[in-house]
Amino acid sequence: GITCGVDCTETLAQNTVVVLTAGATVGSTFAGWTGAGCSGTGTCSVTMNAAQTVNAQFDIVVAPTFLLTVTRSGAGTGTVTGTGITCGVDCTETLAQNTVVVLTAGATVGSTFAGWTGAGCSGTGTCSVTMNAAQTVNAQFDALPPPVIAATPVPTLHPALLAVLTLLMAGAMLLTTARRWR
Repeated sequence: GITCGVDCTETLAQNTVVVLTAGATVGSTFAGWTGAGCSGTGTCSVTMNAAQTVNAQFDIVVAPTFLLTVTRSGAGTGTVTGTGITCGVDCTETLAQNTVVVLTAGATVGSTFAGWTGAGCSGTGTCSVTMNAAQTVNAQFDALPPPVIAATPVPTLHPALLAVLTLLMAGAMLLTTARRWR
């Protein structure tokens, strides 16, 4: 007749044996029994030869946390973002066990994202990290080569036209010199 959480008391006949079983909900753990001669974490058998009080202790389970560290390397620049991470400004985050973090890298102008290393990540797509231990992930950004500037060709004169212009200029210089001698 006991479903404690809803019904925690029951009137029973003398010498009735009641076997109590504890079950913790998600996020809790059963820590043990006290009272009516019960202890430990197994079942609790109570013989009803008097009024009895039994306590079941449940504790909150605190999930372990782990540190995620993002580093950046290479001659280029960029940012990495994910749960609690905006690396360039904030490159670490403490996360609960089994949290899955998806990291995304973005190169800045003049750089390219070369790939991931660490925490089982590789390639240039997103990096998915399961926090089952402290993890370190590196994002490599490489500098792009400077743009090639094409030379603009300087127009050239046809050799025959160049010869005529040279003769004309030489003649003009002779005329100028002759006028000065007069």
